[in-house]
Amino acid sequence: MERALPLLLTLGLVGCGSGGPSPVLGFDDAGSISSEWLSEDGNSGPPSDGVGLDSVIPTVDATGNPDVPCTPVCSGKQCGNDGCGGICGKCDPGLSCVMSLCVPACDAPSCTLGKMCIDSLNQAALCGGTLDFDHDMSGKKLAIEVNVESLFGAAGVLLATAEAESIVATNPYEVKSQSGNNSCASLDQWNQYWLDDLIIRFVLPQGGEWIQGATHFVSLYIAQTIPGGIRVDYFAPDSPPGVPGSIPFHQQYTQQQGTAYVEFMSPKPVGYVMVSKAQDPDFTIDDLSFGPITAF
Repeated sequence: MERALPLLLTLGLVGCGSGGPSPVLGFDDAGSISSEWLSEDGNSGPPSDGVGLDSVIPTVDATGNPDVPCTPVCSGKQCGNDGCGGICGKCDPGLSCVMSLCVPACDAPSCTLGKMCIDSLNQAALCGGTLDFDHDMSGKKLAIEVNVESLFGAAGVLLATAEAESIVATNPYEVKSQSGNNSCASLDQWNQYWLDDLIIRFVLPQGGEWIQGATHFVSLYIAQTIPGGIRVDYFAPDSPPGVPGSIPFHQQYTQQQGTAYVEFMSPKPVGYVMVSKAQDPDFTIDDLSFGPITAF
């Protein structure tokens, strides 16, 4: 069984999209869609890939006649500029044209895991949702002891452990949550569960790599707890756990016996969540829910 590397190296490696889901988003340096990308009627404006108008509009000779006819380009586009002054289509009511795709608002019922959305600030984002650790991104039922460290990358979630000889894997421990089947925990080389800290990282796939993301809402079930036994730390996107000088900006402890439900609506962007053993060494997480993920 493949083993994870130490935390700092692990977090560095998950920044690479090798073997992961295909990129689904594109952002500018600020993670935002510029104003010319959006319009009230659901159509995008000029291309934002840096291509000048001279490359999409035919040149004109001295007589005023175009040298080369313009060929519209709409392959893979649902809406937006066709490069010749026309459009590739209009979005249905309630959808916005973002990067030539018709996408819902992040709070719309049609916004589901792994899909692009547009938030209230006109930022491109990934829809929020819930990972139950029973199914993969296609809905296929997961077996136990499946490595899930990058399995949910298309939904914007990467997982890691803090120990060199552990991975994050599904296990058969049933918790009293919505799914009630598989949950998620660390698994060491001796097939022992629940021994190491679990790190949750929020990301956005782009260009075959992961860029740092942020969300403002996180909730999860934690099983096998004792009073004061489990600690949940929340870190800013630019302050990953395990890095010297990095400290959580918020911290929660479980206080009840058995299964704990932990929820946090954060005024600050959350880039990482770490679930740690405090007194109780045995814990597992389930039904991880999160809000829309935007670029940081």
